[in-house]
Amino acid sequence: MKPIAIRSQHSAKNTWLRYGFAGVLASALVVWAAQPSLQGFIMRQITLHEEAPSVEILREAFEKAPDRVEALVAAWKTGRIIHRMVAIQEAGKLLTGIPQSEPLLRLVAKGARDPDLGVRELALSILAGHDQNGLLEAIGVQLADPDPQVQLLGLQHLRRLAAAEGIPLALEALNRPDSQVAVTALSLLTHWGGHDFGTRLADVVPVLDQHTGKSEIPTANLVELEPKLAAAREWWKQHRNEFVYHDVPAVLDANPMEITLPASDFEVADLNGHKVHLSDFRGKTVILNFWTTWCTACVGEMPDLIELQRRHPDDLVVLGISLDGVPDEHGHLADHIHNEGEAQDDEDAHPNRARLRAQVSRVAVQRGLNYRVAMDDTGAVSAKYNGGELPTTLIIDPSGQIRRRFVGPRPVAVLESLVKATHGDFAQVDK
Repeated sequence: MKPIAIRSQHSAKNTWLRYGFAGVLASALVVWAAQPSLQGFIMRQITLHEEAPSVEILREAFEKAPDRVEALVAAWKTGRIIHRMVAIQEAGKLLTGIPQSEPLLRLVAKGARDPDLGVRELALSILAGHDQNGLLEAIGVQLADPDPQVQLLGLQHLRRLAAAEGIPLALEALNRPDSQVAVTALSLLTHWGGHDFGTRLADVVPVLDQHTGKSEIPTANLVELEPKLAAAREWWKQHRNEFVYHDVPAVLDANPMEITLPASDFEVADLNGHKVHLSDFRGKTVILNFWTTWCTACVGEMPDLIELQRRHPDDLVVLGISLDGVPDEHGHLADHIHNEGEAQDDEDAHPNRARLRAQVSRVAVQRGLNYRVAMDDTGAVSAKYNGGELPTTLIIDPSGQIRRRFVGPRPVAVLESLVKATHGDFAQVDK
């Protein structure tokens, strides 16, 4: 018995040493973690690894960072949509205090090529105030894009440049087939050249059809515009040598969809209750479309999505993700979804999910949708892709990389050109 007793005492001593030391170490770590600097570090690391943190949390993490520029660059390199959006916003704020910061200007220049058009728009506005040379190159990137809405984004900032820099880009845009782009370019050439061709931007403002939900330029306006545009092109062809301007920037030859971001996988249930994962469609281009039944513009773009899926039954998947039942940014549900006194199926105050699914199914049948529709009941998928502003669409290439994110409908011809670009071998994951 004695040897056993000795071993037991020895074992107890070792146990106390082990766990006693561990307890002291744990206490020390707790005290260490209570220091504000370490708290900030931990907070930033957690925030960087979160797929969809709130904008407020991200901004707080940036504000508490000892090196805010370094923190913004780290957020950008995560490749996550929300992180990059807030990073560009905060970079714009910091540049007001340190306008010549090379790391910040490089970050903003990258933003002008981002797959997310929301980031591009912010970046262009920042470059306009801090880097005219960078702005010229960024405008060229937009004008090289197959999406007329992106071309218009570039033209919006072209007026900020001198005539010698702006005229060659405007002349290029004047020959684009999209009427809005051509008339916008012509208005800029009129600004620099002084010759009025009788066209007005008001002539190409799309009008919303409340019945179809589509916004289109009135046909009568287009008929009147064509001869004016033809006359303008001919006039500039004859008089362009009278103006001093630089050569067309080489950036117009660049591929505007070269930069990509990794698309995070997710799981949702389709209208039949079957689980759907983004990774299920690897090897095909995916059009990820966030919508609701009450969004007029969402319903209006459905015919184009239907036609796109019809044209590409084998190499393309259109996945419509309904956000019906997801509260808006104020925590409210759409009035037609939640009626006072209606039965709820959980304590989160969501309306009856079976009724929501039936409602979405009804619209899918009425509109003749030939593509798959799923429900994002909690808004978790939407949060990953910043899909709350409707309709939000993402184009994901066959390798699972995001090539484009934008808000608002696009005609089928534009969608098809964007889809075609996803099959090239020029993808470059942005870091």
